[in-house]
Amino acid sequence: MPEFSTRGTYLEVKANSESTWKKTYGLYNVPDMGGNKEKIDVTNLNDSHKRTIDGITDYGSLQFDYYDNKGDEDSVTEIKKTYAAFRAWELAGTKVDFRLVYPDDTGFTWTGTVSTVRDSAGVNAAMKFKVYSSLESKLEDYSAARTASVQTTSASSTTK
Repeated sequence: MPEFSTRGTYLEVKANSESTWKKTYGLYNVPDMGGNKEKIDVTNLNDSHKRTIDGITDYGSLQFDYYDNKGDEDSVTEIKKTYAAFRAWELAGTKVDFRLVYPDDTGFTWTGTVSTVRDSAGVNAAMKFKVYSSLESKLEDYSAARTASVQTTSASSTTK
């Protein structure tokens, strides 16, 4: 099976109980996704080696890197002024629903709050910023194909 590019990866968001996902513009780097279970030491005086058991999963803080955009207007399906949107949600303390989708139509969904950081500026450089998402929910696997089949099944069962 051939490898494939990350080209086409995107992050969608919903905030303030909106019903429509909106694609964010300018994304150029996404973090490692998933988490590691913390290890709890249960070694006792009868053990000849260290023993551990799994603890809770730590997803860390997720960092997304963006190029800033000015001049383009947001649409119904896409947020072009991404920095302005994330910054407003940060200042308001808004919980945001996230959906990261890879080119193979898999990805992750979660809910979290955001913080933004402008990157340093220099000569002959593009304006960039970082969005950090702190998770307030479990990181869930997402599959566009599975979601589409569930929606199709639900629609057909309601028409019967």
